[in-house]
Amino acid sequence: MNYMSIMEQDIVNAPGIHTVIWVSGCPHRCPGCFNSNAWDFNAGKEFTESVKQYILNNVGEDICDGLVVLGGEPLADNNKEDVTNLILECKRRYPTKNIWVYTGYTYEELVERNDTTINTCLNHIDVLVDGRFEKDKASHALKYKGSSNQRIIDMVKTINSDNVVIFDIDSEAVARENTT
Repeated sequence: MNYMSIMEQDIVNAPGIHTVIWVSGCPHRCPGCFNSNAWDFNAGKEFTESVKQYILNNVGEDICDGLVVLGGEPLADNNKEDVTNLILECKRRYPTKNIWVYTGYTYEELVERNDTTINTCLNHIDVLVDGRFEKDKASHALKYKGSSNQRIIDMVKTINSDNVVIFDIDSEAVARENTT
């Protein structure tokens, strides 16, 4: 797997402060995508064990609330193994930190694939932002997604129910404010 960049302290892609990695490669190639430079699976730099440890060390900082993985397409066949291994190691080391994954696949498409690696990933993340970017549904007013068709899914609640449970951003913001 390759990656485009890492941000140690991001406040844009999830509530709080997160370490973020943008992986390379995307089969969706959505028209109007802000990150089209990440479509090529060979773009960027090689994701090595030392890069993985660098990310995990940043997530472990007291100021960091967790990890965000986006791209490109983190759950593309070329990326899913390394992404899942990163997530598993992050959850093992920091079980109270949250993990967000952005994907152009819908949750239903991922489940239909019946892929062991993808299922393992979904079972170890807290939030999945799903769906392809649709330029005609784009808005800068949306929190944590680019277009209104995309969903912010609470994976912990979804895994334990028969329905997709949408993540309540406003409750998360209130919870964060009450703890500070």
